[in-house]
Amino acid sequence: MIVKYKFINGEKVEIEVSSDLSNTIVQIESEIKNSDRRETR
Repeated sequence: MIVKYKFINGEKVEIEVSSDLSNTIVQIESEIKNSDRRETR
């Protein structure tokens, strides 16, 4: 999986990560999304 970062100064960086790390990133992003959804209700 390739993770893309966009910094506030406009610089973009792409980093290749392992499948274990990509699974963890997806899980964390899902938990953040669910938390944000709970807070808006």
